Amino acid sequence: DTTNTNIRCNYLEKNSWADVETLVIKAGETVGFGIGKDCAYSDTTIYHAGPGHGYLSRAPNDDLATYKGDGNWFKIKQYGVRDAKNWELNSDTHFMNFTIPKTTPPGKYLLRGEQMFGLHPGYNKTQFYHSCAHIEVVGPGGG
Repeated sequence: DTTNTNIRCNYLEKNSWADVETLVIKAGETVGFGIGKDCAYSDTTIYHAGPGHGYLSRAPNDDLATYKGDGNWFKIKQYGVRDAKNWELNSDTHFMNFTIPKTTPPGKYLLRGEQMFGLHPGYNKTQFYHSCAHIEVVGPGGG
């Protein structure tokens, strides 16, 4: 349900994210999301082919512990079609990688990776696979 606010970052009605570690990354560096080996499947590839996206959202007052992702987001990566028959993200893909723009102002952000499957015309059955990470962007920023 795309109108459910929990779809933003798997918030799931938690009161705080205080127990989540924050990755420090320099603006201009690359970070990625992948499927862990401890998931229900032994395969660590992205199972369904489809589009994918990467977004950042700055936490107000750099407070990631209570930020629910209800602020502004901006797209930093889009995975689309590779050719007439294939998506860039497919069953051979192990990671969705995102380069943090060099001009990203220093601060604490939610990084959201999402991949969609089931884009059937006439049906409302699209499946969303998404997750968020806490990151702190360091560097000169500038814009």
